[in-house]
Amino acid sequence: PQDVPERIRINSVPILTVLVDLDPITFRLDVNPTTMLRPYKRLIRMEDTLMNHLSDLETKWAFAESEELKQKADSTSDITNDERAAPKTPQLAKESNKDKLYHGTFTTSDPLTDSIEALRDLRCLKQFFELYIHPTVDRFRSKTARKVRFADLWYLFPYGEEVFLASALGAEARSSFTQTAESGAYQSVFRVYDLSGGRLQLSDPNDSEDESNNNFQSSSAMVRIDPFHIMCYHIDWDSKSHSPVSHRIQIKPFEGEHDITSLDVYPTKYHKDFEPIRQQLLTRGHKFLKLTKPTHMRYHGRTYDSH
Repeated sequence: PQDVPERIRINSVPILTVLVDLDPITFRLDVNPTTMLRPYKRLIRMEDTLMNHLSDLETKWAFAESEELKQKADSTSDITNDERAAPKTPQLAKESNKDKLYHGTFTTSDPLTDSIEALRDLRCLKQFFELYIHPTVDRFRSKTARKVRFADLWYLFPYGEEVFLASALGAEARSSFTQTAESGAYQSVFRVYDLSGGRLQLSDPNDSEDESNNNFQSSSAMVRIDPFHIMCYHIDWDSKSHSPVSHRIQIKPFEGEHDITSLDVYPTKYHKDFEPIRQQLLTRGHKFLKLTKPTHMRYHGRTYDSH
């Protein structure tokens, strides 16, 4: 597949206007050319809405666009001034009346987002999705990928994905939770609800800020990369009700490609033999659920390990 470019620059005013209307908090109200860095999180989240809008524009403007191109082609031939001043053909006029009945899924007060120009620019954006984004996403969704780059981790952990934290299971087997103290996790399976970091941070090479943090630095002093954070949760009991408990898992920057299953955390669908683990966790979960109900039990053994 084509390698995803590290950045793109959007100059199209119709597309920028649509982005501002869809996400006014992130994008400035003044429509200026915008640079986006890989993996283009906000743009991909809006893909369905943008492509639905493109479909509506195709229905509305495709015929008018073909007529416009035909008229431009005809203008190269010798035509009279009267012909130049002639009104629209009845067919075009009928198309214009049809436009008045149009009700799209995306509404805006800016006429630029409802035009032939918007149609052509969104086609260009669609081509970008199909050429660069979809092949990368499809590899991870279909489990055909075996390795992953740090810059592509965002594609590996979509919202709602079930992930496996191998270190938690290993700690549990040894009845020791010291290894999971950093993540606060005693569970081995979580569900993803948000992602952050994992992005290039561009700075002035003469910047004198302290570089002693955990950020990865490439051979260029101008490039710094933030760790990738996975916000996930599991369901627990607080003595009154069941509720989600949040955990943050960090993956530090790395160079090149790593085996997906060599990561500290990865989607359960990549585990070569996860079904026995799932059954073990389900059995434990049913037992835990039973113990949250009023009952009388007796326990013998340690409840706390001193460190």
